[in-house]
Amino acid sequence: MKKSFIILILISFLFTNDCILAQQNIVPTIKSYNQSNIEWSSSDSWIENRIPNENDIVQVNGDLLLDKSYTIKSLIINQESSIKNKSDLKPTLTINGDISNYGTISEISDGIFYLEVAGNIINDGEWENSETKLIGSEAQIIESKNPIGGTLELNGKVITINSPNIVRCKNVKGTVTLNGTGTLYIEGNTSSGTISGTIPEINFSGTNQSLSATISIPKVIFSGSSLIYSSLSINGNTIIKENAVIKNISDRKPTLTVNGNIFNSGSIDDNTSGCLYLIVSGNITNDGEWKNDSTSIIWDSVEMADNYELYTSNSILTWRTDPIIEKTTSYDISSMLYDTIYWKVRASINNNLTDFSDIKSINAQKIHEFKTMIAIGEYELSLPNALITISELDIKTSTDKYGNFSIVDISNGNYKIDIQADGLESIESNIQISDYQAEISNVVIKLPEWLENIIVKNVINSFDVDSDAKIGIKEAIHALKCVVGIKN
Repeated sequence: MKKSFIILILISFLFTNDCILAQQNIVPTIKSYNQSNIEWSSSDSWIENRIPNENDIVQVNGDLLLDKSYTIKSLIINQESSIKNKSDLKPTLTINGDISNYGTISEISDGIFYLEVAGNIINDGEWENSETKLIGSEAQIIESKNPIGGTLELNGKVITINSPNIVRCKNVKGTVTLNGTGTLYIEGNTSSGTISGTIPEINFSGTNQSLSATISIPKVIFSGSSLIYSSLSINGNTIIKENAVIKNISDRKPTLTVNGNIFNSGSIDDNTSGCLYLIVSGNITNDGEWKNDSTSIIWDSVEMADNYELYTSNSILTWRTDPIIEKTTSYDISSMLYDTIYWKVRASINNNLTDFSDIKSINAQKIHEFKTMIAIGEYELSLPNALITISELDIKTSTDKYGNFSIVDISNGNYKIDIQADGLESIESNIQISDYQAEISNVVIKLPEWLENIIVKNVINSFDVDSDAKIGIKEAIHALKCVVGIKN
């Protein structure tokens, strides 16, 4: 009992000492008054009746306006306090030590507020200035419960993110090594640079993020919508979450390279102009939509190889006897992304064959795509935003603005479908499900000849036909209502 009491006293003493030392480290040497819209450059704004210098630990109380560029040692922003630039100005606050924000860092829209930080960052408040630049010559630590807004410019040094800490930032620029056991959430853009390190994951969680970088992190997650700008290389496993979207930036043709496994439960697609090229070295799992222009698998090159023999199979036990011969170390597998395929490769050197590579897999649910159209004369009219029901399979889906719909992973066979378009009674048709269909199948609804003739005479001859020789859905529905009394 006596020993326990002595140990308890010793622990209490050490803990108390540490707290005192920690408090001494952050004791401010100068404090602002708790007032609104006071200017940094005025000595009247400071309790000590002087302007902070480069040796000061500054404590911000109230609402402080930075009207010039300054350099200080450290900065503490208290709760319900703020710092921002003065209107029309673009000052820089350089902090040669640490910054602890419990209030608000922001800027007035007609100016810019730049921050430069050489020490560690604690952010437990709002952080919304345009740019924060890390300038430390040694490793820095970031602890941030809330997003760090604007651009976080990295400095090529080591940044530590400690568990259970999650750092959120908007834009990331530059080169950095990220260590620790926390997670970095990026809600904005990344420009060319290299992001590497031992943190377990990076999560791109923003909307319409423009991405261009080389990332070497064990896991990269896409949970928002991302636009690949020029090229994005990921050395690690990649996960595309449900409802997440990856596309190329419009008018560009970038490449996304994944040197690892990729798991897609979201959407990989091309933008309206340009296209996205995807290259994967590992296993592929696709439970979502995968519609980009081209996806290829890659394998390691072998010195002096004349060519490579690529073997594929639907079963790991039986392989094709006629390999695909490739001169390069890649092969387009765009047509294989809705089935289960295994593949392996070996090189041929002067007619001598190397050992096979490790077996990789493409694991995917089968998807079947259809386009619904009403045939009227020589025209085919698509049915956008129509409700599609397959009663026997308890499936309900809808067509997109082009009349397309898809069905995932159902048994082969013939199925009766019910189509309901705006303003029309139900239309019945049939679809056939077979093995993977590389092309979209058409569901063409034929009208009775007498009705078709009336529509051609009364609609096509009475309404303008647009440039792609299709009449509008509204005109066709109007004619159908007039002719056969279809519901309102």
